[in-house]
Amino acid sequence: MFPSLASRAVRRLTNCAGGEGKGGGTPGIAAGLKPRPSGAPDQPPCVGEKSGLKLTYGAARQRSAGGGFQVGRDQIALVCLGGPLRLCPSAVGAKNQQAAGLLPRATLYPQLRDALVGYNGLMKLGLEQSRWVRSEPRNALPAFLLERIMRTACSSYTVTEIQPFSDGLRNANFKLRVDSASEPLVLRLYEHDASLCQKELDLMRLVGKSVPVPEVIHAEPRGLDDCPPFMLMRYVEGITFRELKRGRDCDAIGQAAFSAGETLAAINRNIFTKPGWLAPGPAVTAPLLEGPHPLPRFIDSSLSPSNLRLRMPADLRDRTHAMVWAWAPKLAGLEGETRLVHGDFNKRNLIVRRRADRWSVAAVLDWEFAISGSPLNDIGNFLRYEPASRPLFEPHFSSGYLHAGGNLPDGWRRLARLVDLTALCESLTRGQLPDTIIAELIELLRATVENRDPP
Repeated sequence: MFPSLASRAVRRLTNCAGGEGKGGGTPGIAAGLKPRPSGAPDQPPCVGEKSGLKLTYGAARQRSAGGGFQVGRDQIALVCLGGPLRLCPSAVGAKNQQAAGLLPRATLYPQLRDALVGYNGLMKLGLEQSRWVRSEPRNALPAFLLERIMRTACSSYTVTEIQPFSDGLRNANFKLRVDSASEPLVLRLYEHDASLCQKELDLMRLVGKSVPVPEVIHAEPRGLDDCPPFMLMRYVEGITFRELKRGRDCDAIGQAAFSAGETLAAINRNIFTKPGWLAPGPAVTAPLLEGPHPLPRFIDSSLSPSNLRLRMPADLRDRTHAMVWAWAPKLAGLEGETRLVHGDFNKRNLIVRRRADRWSVAAVLDWEFAISGSPLNDIGNFLRYEPASRPLFEPHFSSGYLHAGGNLPDGWRRLARLVDLTALCESLTRGQLPDTIIAELIELLRATVENRDPP
């Protein structure tokens, strides 16, 4: 129903307070705010209640896009393809915690296995991979790890240069130059959630014939003995759509926007049997949020936390609540949609280039947040900062979408902005946000409630 609820945006926001078109470095809000998945079922099996296992239970439980749980600041996570797990609200002793946000050491794994036995075949998930989980992506790669990966993936290559991509928030990405290939390679390490490697690999295979994606040279979804899951891909030449927009070439932007619409329509042509979170397969696991009217209920839950109430004026909270429930009947029509949704369809994840005097999408990156749901999730994300009075992407984007077979409901633009409210509201619940970002989020919310152009 709403965007993949595992946000990558907040750390981006702290690096760029002025929205997607301002400043350098990592992008701002427009990079794709997505609320974390509070929509997991309320009472799945609880790990530890019967086994005696004690796990840290942070104040804010997150369910990752790959199906696992990330618990509070300690980053204790369980990869779970068969469905969500509920962790006991009891603390693990300091001796069972690793520094730097890693999981408890191997002494805890047998207890985890005992606790999980019998629940939907979860033992096959390889809990031993949990030792790779990190709270933040690495920005350096030890020589032994790089050597091990290259020896496994392509032993004929020798790396001559390695450059980290600075804006990875969950997975680490490195651009590699090798001596026996004219084109660079990209190494992607999955240390946040081991299942995401297989999920992204399966999704790229699913869409690869109709959607431009990087060519995968080698993948190790289960990782190796001494390194996490990884994927080695060919580097796609081009620039991000975000960089193209900065150039303010309206013709080029219009061409690329038309191609982005065509690309999104091709993604949305893939249909699942039900809406929900996607795991490797790709297969739909849990619903995005149990029960009727998930979007208004989710927004209501985001309006309740104390930190949001301190940041968001009471009158705006009341107006937001009233508006989404006034729209609930029309939003309900989106609940049963089962299209493939990229979940992070923004200008940072679209590589564009010029060929034959025309700009087009060369690759769609970062499929880890994909879900089964309504295409308006991606449309709202892509057009978040698009002013109706001074359009850059419209009508090119929607024309490309319709040209490639996409369908847009009556009032689609307004509906897409309402769906995008889930991301904006949830982001205001997060612990540490700069005042400039809080102000920007509030203005985006106010513009949506007042049905006017974004700031």
